[in-house]
Parts: sequence; C-alpha cells; structure tokens
Amino acid sequence: MKVLFCVRHNFHSSPGGAQIQILKTKAGLEKLGVHCDLTTTPYGVDYAAYDILHLTDLTWIYDILEYLQEIQRSGCSTKRVLSTIYWPFDDYAANGAPPLQSLVYRLFGVGGFERAKAVAKFLLRREKIYLKGVFNNYIDTQRKIVQSMDMLLPNSELEFEALASRLNVKKPSYRVINNAVDTNVFDAVAAAKINRRNDLVTFVARIDARKNQLGFLRSVMNETFTIRFIGNPGPNSEGYFEKLKALAKRRGNVEFFSHLSQEEVFRHMLEAKANVLTSWIETPGLVSLEAAYAGCNIVVSAKGSVKDYFRGYAYYCDPADEASMRSAVNLALSNDYNPQIRELISSEYSWEYAAKQTFHAYHSVLNGSN
Repeated sequence: MKVLFCVRHNFHSSPGGAQIQILKTKAGLEKLGVHCDLTTTPYGVDYAAYDILHLTDLTWIYDILEYLQEIQRSGCSTKRVLSTIYWPFDDYAANGAPPLQSLVYRLFGVGGFERAKAVAKFLLRREKIYLKGVFNNYIDTQRKIVQSMDMLLPNSELEFEALASRLNVKKPSYRVINNAVDTNVFDAVAAAKINRRNDLVTFVARIDARKNQLGFLRSVMNETFTIRFIGNPGPNSEGYFEKLKALAKRRGNVEFFSHLSQEEVFRHMLEAKANVLTSWIETPGLVSLEAAYAGCNIVVSAKGSVKDYFRGYAYYCDPADEASMRSAVNLALSNDYNPQIRELISSEYSWEYAAKQTFHAYHSVLNGSN
C-alpha cells in the first residue's frame, strides 16, 4: 500500500500538535509496512501512483483547496481521507481572541472572522495561498472539502458530531483515530530518577491567545506555586508573549522555557505535580496526554473533545472564568495522581494503536466497506 500525506505548505516551519500527529502516524504506518510519502506542495505530484491520499486539518482550508484542485486537474481517482483535526472556533473568537478579531466575529460571524484572518495572513506573509480564504466562503468550503472525501478521520466522536452539526452534512463515512503519546520516548526519559515538586505547575503549549496563558496567569496572581511556561511564541504572537512576560514579572515565581526537545519537555513534566492547558479549544491536546502519562494531574478546559479522552481523570475548568481555573489547579496540586489514567493511555492512546486504527481505515476505504 502506498500513501501520500498532503500537508500544509508551512508544515515544517510552524510546528504543533497537528504536525506531531501526522508525523507519528506516518512513522507508525511505515512500521506496519505501508509506503508513506509526504508533500508540502500540490504541484508536480503523481497522485495516481498512490492508493490513498491523506489530507489534513479541515480548519486550514487554504492548502486543501489547492490539493483538491490539482487532484481534479490530474484526473486522478485515488481514494482520499482527511484527518479533520477540527473544532468550531466560535467560543475563542467571541471570548478569547484579541479585541479586534473578537469585534469582527461579533459583527460578521465566523465567515467574516475567517476572511479577516486570511486577509491578515496575506498582508503579513505575502503568500497568494491565503487569498483562498479571502475569496471563498469558509463554511461552504469546509462542507465541499468534507463531501469530496471518501472517509473522515476525526480524533473523537465529539469532534465528528461537532463537524457534522456545524457543516450540516449528511453523515459521511468516518472512523475515529485516537490522538496519542509517544510512550516509548517517555519511558526512556523516565528511566532517570527525577524528583517531583508538589509546588510546580507546567503549562506546555505554543504561546498565543488561543492557548490562554494570560488568562490562566491572571487567575493565579496571588498563588505561591511555581509556574513554568514551556513553548515558543506562535506566529504573530510576540505582542501576546510580551504581555505574558510583563504579568509574570509582576507575579514572580514564573519561568519560561522554549525550543526544547520532546525529551526535555518530558523531563519538566516528570518534575511537575500538575500540567495546565486552559486553552479555548483542544482535540484533545497532545501535551495533556503526555503530562498525564508522565504522572501529572492535568488541568484542562472543558472545551473541545477533551472529555472523550480524559473522562473523570482530569480537573476541568472554564477558560473564561478565573475562579474556575484557580480552583481546578489548586485541586490538581492538592490531590494524589490516579495511575489508572496511565494504564488507559498505554492501552488506547499510543501511536502504535493510532497507526493500526489508521491502517484499518485505509483498508476499509480501499475495500469499499466504509
């Protein structure tokens, strides 16, 4: 079986959870004997040479549109699947986005919000691909993309239900593919003895408004535990990062780490009592899976598909409510870790398991049994 992963043009320069998901899935499939290639451009590709074309990230319509246009132009009938990596952005747009973006959303809805984002990306980066978001209706485009696929691969049932409801599409064929954690890499790091600190909280995420580091820090200004922010500023988020650093200086006992390897991030998690991810949207957040496997109590927003994954093992909060975030992190620091979540992750949320799920989904598509 030959599979081509068709990913966004800035896949290698803008790392994040979606990129990790694709690369780890690709590596797992290769161990199962699947020949996998990856392209960041739709041009000059022999699509007919593959059994499966695997597209990614329904929220990023720009590149998917170009891929679909080139696939159609080539006359290729190769089966297509899509890792949706999807959740509606309405809550973030209305309550967590920078003021100007939030105003645009309130005045013009999600279509206007996404069109404004595309205009800003085009003006800042001068890349024509973002014009796809300027001249195409966002929701209509997502609907067309979904309808052009042979199978969708969401990360949870909740994600699929949110997608089907928002886009108002007849139930397309889909298979849930679990998000996962690299247990092998973590186990190697964990072999070294690292003392856990009961007063240390990590917040591992790209630093930007969607992740809500500022909101969390405001909620715990009068708490005494150590906060360790681990992550790089997102594109166009330098201003947000400067505000976060200024607030951290006022509070004190806040540390920043960036440009760390996966192994180094794991070492910080092994030292922390709790990891926080009070973001406006996650599906469900790879770092929360990693932190839970590392023995941290996890604090997560009750948004997106997190409850499908973490069930009763997480401390849930509202990212718009400072008291809710403060209460959740204090509970996480004061309660013992439940090792049953580690067993759950080992059995259901490993990349080996996710690769097998994907492999079976491919066979289902090729056999017409989807």
